[in-house]
Amino acid sequence: MDSEAFLPGYGALKLYRGRYLPFAAYLGAVMDGWLGALVAKV
Repeated sequence: MDSEAFLPGYGALKLYRGRYLPFAAYLGAVMDGWLGALVAKV
C-alpha cells in the first residue's frame, strides 16, 4: 500500500473519533476490494 492510498484514510480517521473499525474496513477495501473490507470489519 502506498501513501496515496493510506493518507486519505488516516486523515478521515483523525476526523472520526472513536473506534478504528472504519479505518480497518477502508484499508481492507483498498487492499482487496469489498471482500477485504468485510473481512477487516469482522
